[in-house]
Amino acid sequence: MTRPTIAITDWCKDGIGFVVMQQYCSCPPATAPHCCKGGWRLALCGSRHLTPAESGYAPVEGEALAVAWCLRKARLFLLGCPNLVIATDHRPLVRLFGDKALKDITNPRLFRLKKQTLQYRFTMRFLPGKHNVAANFLSRYPVAKFNPDDMDEEQDVAIAAAMSAATVAALDLSGCATIDEEMVLQTALEDHTYQSLVLRVSSGDWEPHRSREPACLRPFYGVRDRLAVSRGLVTYTYDQGCVRLVIPEAL
Repeated sequence: MTRPTIAITDWCKDGIGFVVMQQYCSCPPATAPHCCKGGWRLALCGSRHLTPAESGYAPVEGEALAVAWCLRKARLFLLGCPNLVIATDHRPLVRLFGDKALKDITNPRLFRLKKQTLQYRFTMRFLPGKHNVAANFLSRYPVAKFNPDDMDEEQDVAIAAAMSAATVAALDLSGCATIDEEMVLQTALEDHTYQSLVLRVSSGDWEPHRSREPACLRPFYGVRDRLAVSRGLVTYTYDQGCVRLVIPEAL
């Protein structure tokens, strides 16, 4: 129980995976888990497929999901562990799950995932992708199916409720068109700007400076951390408020 322990996680568009290893050598823990052959031994590993909602997560959200799921799945090994290290190949997650306070996290999905980790004591470490081979393999060839988390189902309900509310409001206003989710999705598929936004939010690969983004995406740059993709549509959430749909310009 007192051995140095490391949990290595990974997320991709197919699934999430993790490995938990413990140290049996006398090498400095900072070199874990590639210090010497056989120095770190496998204690537990796991993987699962993503739900449809999770496959639309931005990379930082997906990597956070992998950490939260690993801690929950391996809790008998990790809860109360005095010297636990979490390793990820996604550098932004190191600070997010390290010293960033809950009050400073505006993305509701990241807020919820970090909150799930608060009962564990650990330090975060960046592990380059070329060294993250085991968890990387497990995430790309997951073995278990999984039911959606309650929060994901609630978000789908919230999106449907937002569409219903918009429709009711439109009926009460003269000169406004009544639209439904199917119409929004069809219009979004035909809108090149909207599809560019979907791709950018899904990949999380924003430029370091707003001026380097295509002109059509610059209006979204300041709120990029509050955007997500669900069922092919971009959603926007302000702090912990209601989920809103980003509507194509044609509508």
